[in-house]
Amino acid sequence: MFGMLRFGPTQGIVLSADSDLRAFLSVQALVNTIIINTIVILYALILLQRAESELERQRARAEALVNVVLPDAVARRLRSGEETRIADRIDCVTLLFADLVGFTPVAHTEDPERVVAYLDEFVRAFDLMCDTYGVDKIKTIGDAYMAAGGLHGRGRESAVAVGKLALEMLNVQERRPPIGGHRLQLRIGIHSGTAIAGVIGETRISYDLWGDAVNIASRMQSQGAAGRIQVSEAYRVVVADEFSFEDRGTTEIRGIGATHTHFLLGAREAD
Repeated sequence: MFGMLRFGPTQGIVLSADSDLRAFLSVQALVNTIIINTIVILYALILLQRAESELERQRARAEALVNVVLPDAVARRLRSGEETRIADRIDCVTLLFADLVGFTPVAHTEDPERVVAYLDEFVRAFDLMCDTYGVDKIKTIGDAYMAAGGLHGRGRESAVAVGKLALEMLNVQERRPPIGGHRLQLRIGIHSGTAIAGVIGETRISYDLWGDAVNIASRMQSQGAAGRIQVSEAYRVVVADEFSFEDRGTTEIRGIGATHTHFLLGAREAD
């Protein structure tokens, strides 16, 4: 290295006596350097833009997933970053549970694709109805569907919305074609009361509710009747002016005891 510096000509290995040629070569070298640097910078900017676009796409996808699994108001609170934990006590929430009577035997005998397609249509239809009535879907468990009204106030108004939702759910299910020769009926239970709601989990977050109100609503469904909407006395009191009911009398509800229940029949006719 030192030998090359010592014995090599300072003007370079190839020396031209033509000053114009040297000037041209210098300008050409400068232009080539500028072009190469520009190409490198543009390529880097393109890669950066692609990375930013991909990041934005992933962020939008993550927000879309959050909006799917969480109620809108809860999703906004979570994205704001102002709350480290979402936990609320709701004084008047109305809970709805619905399931398909006789679904398990059908699932054992029918083709898996037909079963999944049937459930997919079931859930999609009810999700759309929840949006229509302003009721929040909470989750599905097997063939059971859980929804809630009043998570963000307007307790009585939301209770009425849940009742209308339940009536339409029955009507829609009755019009659905059978699966494997079996026409499945819906069984729905509704109760109004106090519950705790919050977001749990990290990698797979979920929004859920806990408390006696949840248990009672679940029992209203599981110990109800096929093709009918069984409601608690507490729910009937909240919406008594809006709907007509059939008194079922006192029913022994597992884990709760003797409970006065009713069947929701439809909207109350104007006097």
